[in-house]
Amino acid sequence: MQVFKKNHFIFLASILIFLSVQLFAQTREDTLKQLLTIQNGTDKINTLIALSQYNLYVNAKQSLIYAEEALSLAQASGTEFQKAEAFYYIGFSKYRLGENTEAILELNKAVDGYQKIEKYNSLATARNLIAIINYYIGRYEISTKLYSENLVYYKSKNMMKDYSKMLTNLANVYMDNGYYDKALDNLLLAQTIGSQYATGDQYYIAYLNSNIGEAYLGKKDFKLALKYCMMSLEYFEKQKHIDGIANLQMDLGSIYLGSENFPKALEYYNLAFNNYKHINYMAGEMDAVEKIVRYYKTIKQPYNALKELQILEALSISAKDTLMLAKCYNHYADLYEIQNNYTAASKYFRKYFDLKNIIEKEDKTQKFLGLQGLSEAEEKDQENKTLKQENELQKERLKTNQLIGISIIGGLILVSVFFLILYRKNKNIGKYAALLEIKNEEINKQNKKLGEMILTKDKFFSILAHNLKNPFWSILGLNNLLDENYEDYTDNERKELISHIGNSAGNVYKLFENLLSWAKTQQSAITPLKENLNAKELICSSIKPYEIRATNKNVSIKVTAEDNLVIYGDKFMLETVIGNLVDNAIKFSTTDSTVIVTASGNNNLMDISIKDSGLGIPESKIEKLFKIDEDISSEGTLKERGTGLGLIICKEFIKLHNGEVTVESSLNEGTTFTIHLPKE
Repeated sequence: MQVFKKNHFIFLASILIFLSVQLFAQTREDTLKQLLTIQNGTDKINTLIALSQYNLYVNAKQSLIYAEEALSLAQASGTEFQKAEAFYYIGFSKYRLGENTEAILELNKAVDGYQKIEKYNSLATARNLIAIINYYIGRYEISTKLYSENLVYYKSKNMMKDYSKMLTNLANVYMDNGYYDKALDNLLLAQTIGSQYATGDQYYIAYLNSNIGEAYLGKKDFKLALKYCMMSLEYFEKQKHIDGIANLQMDLGSIYLGSENFPKALEYYNLAFNNYKHINYMAGEMDAVEKIVRYYKTIKQPYNALKELQILEALSISAKDTLMLAKCYNHYADLYEIQNNYTAASKYFRKYFDLKNIIEKEDKTQKFLGLQGLSEAEEKDQENKTLKQENELQKERLKTNQLIGISIIGGLILVSVFFLILYRKNKNIGKYAALLEIKNEEINKQNKKLGEMILTKDKFFSILAHNLKNPFWSILGLNNLLDENYEDYTDNERKELISHIGNSAGNVYKLFENLLSWAKTQQSAITPLKENLNAKELICSSIKPYEIRATNKNVSIKVTAEDNLVIYGDKFMLETVIGNLVDNAIKFSTTDSTVIVTASGNNNLMDISIKDSGLGIPESKIEKLFKIDEDISSEGTLKERGTGLGLIICKEFIKLHNGEVTVESSLNEGTTFTIHLPKE
C-alpha cells in the first residue's frame, strides 16, 4: 500500500511540476529536466529519451549524454522498446556530431531491437536514418537500397506522407549523382502527394521546398532555385529552427556563387558556418568551410583558401572524418600547384592517395553493415578478403616497379624520335617553299598546306607542354620526397612512392604513343586493326587514366552499357577517342556533377555517347571543333587549358572506322558527343 501511495505522489507531483512550468512559460527542456528529479524506472528512461530527442538539433553533445544515460537505465530495468529507442538516439546524436561509422553501428542495434519486438514503423525510421548517413558519406548503393525498402513498406501500409518523404530522400541520391531531372520528377511527385497527405506538416513542406530549390540549382536555374529556397527559409526562420536555417544558407551561398554574386555567396556560407557551430553540428561546419574553400578557389584567392583549409583540416581530424580530410588534402595539392610549389603539391597528393586507399577499405567493410551489424565470422571473412586483395595489389605494384626503368627510358627514346620527325617535317617545309615559286596556282595550295603543317607543329609543342607538365612535376616532386626523406619512410611507403613515379612515367609513355600514332595518320601510315570488343570493358579501360582527374574535381563518371554489347573496331584507336572525349567532359564539367558514358546499338550502327552537364558550346564554335586551322581552345570550369588537338585525333580515328562524331550542346546545360560506328 505504501508503494501505491508513493507512486501516486510522484505522478501527482509530476503533473503539478508540468502545470507550474507551463504557467511560468518555461521551455520544454526545463520541464523535462524538472521531471527527471522526481522520476525513476521506465518514466525516467522515457524522459531521458525525450531530452535526447529535444537536443538533437540544439546541442548534439548533450543529446548523446541523455541517450547514453537512458540506455544504461534501460539495460538494467527498461523495456526492449526503450533499449532500441536509446540505441536509436545514441546513433542519431553521433551522426549529428559527425561520427558516421559509430552512428551506423548504434543504429543497427536499434534496428535489431525494433525487429525483435516487431515495431516496424520505428524500424523503418531507423532504416531511413542509416540510409541518410550512407548517402551523406557517398555510399549511394546502400542508401538507395534502404530507401527503396522503405518505399515498399510505406506504400503497403498506405502511409502516404512517409512515402512522400522517401521520394524526397531518393531524389537527394539522384541529385548527388547528377540526375537532376529525375530528382525533380521525384520531388514534384512528393509535392503532389504531400499537398494531400502532409498539409499539416509545415516542417516537411519547407524541407521539400528546399530540396526542390537544390534540384533547380543543379539544373542551373538560379531564379527558381532562389524562389523555393527563400520559401523554405521563411518557415525555418519563423520557427527559429537553426539547423534548417543553416542548410538553406548553404544552398543560397551556392545559388549566389553560381550566379556570380560573390559577396552574397560568402556572406551566406559564413552565416551557415556560425549557425552549425552554434548547435554543435560538426558535419555542417565542415561542409560550410569546404564551400568557402571552393569559393576562394573560384575567385582565385589561394592565400585565403589555404587559411580556410587549415580550419577544415583541424575539424576533419577532430571529427575523424576521413572523407572530408581526403577532400582537404586534394584542395591543398591543387592550391600549391597553382602557386607552383610542386614539392608541397606532390606531398599532399600522396597524402590524398594514401587516405583514399583507407576510405576504399572502409567502404568495403561498410557495405556489409546494411541493416545488421557484422558478426565476428563475417568480420574475419572480410578481413581475410581484404588481406588477399592487398597481397594481389602488392604483387601488381612490384610488377610496376620493374617496368619503371623501361618506361622512362622508352619515354626518352620516344621524345628523341618525336623531335626527329618534327625536324624532318621542317626540312620538308623548306623544300616545299622552293617549289612554290613554279606556279602561282600551286603557290596558294601549298601555302595553305604549309600553314596547316606549321599549325600542326605548334599544336604538337602545345600538347607536349600541357600534357607532360603534370606527370613530370609529379615524378620530380615524388622523387625529391624519396631522395630527401628516404630513411624516414618504411619499405611499404617507399614502394608506394616508387609505384606513383612508375604510374606517372607510364602516362608519359602513353602520351608519346598517342602522338606518334596520330602523326602516322597524317602520313596515311596507319590502318585500324579491327576486332570484336566488349563495349562496357572498352569504355572502362578508356576512362581509367582520367579517373583521378575526375576525383580531384569531384566529378563522377557513370557508365551505362549492356554486358554483352559488342563493338567492332581498333581497341587502341577507340580507347584514344573515348578517353579524349571523357577528358573534355571532365574539363568542362562543374564540380559535384556527373559525366555519363552510354553505349547502345541497333541493326546497323553502334553509338557511344559522352554527356556532361557543364558549360556547353556556343553554336558558332560547334562547326569549327574538328578543324585544325581554327583556334577554338577554351578554358575549363576550373580554368584548365587545352590544345584543341584531342578532337582532331578523334575525328581522324573515327574516320578510319568509316564512322563519324556528332555534337549536341546547350549553353550552361551541357554537351553530348556521340560516336557513330558501323556494326562491321
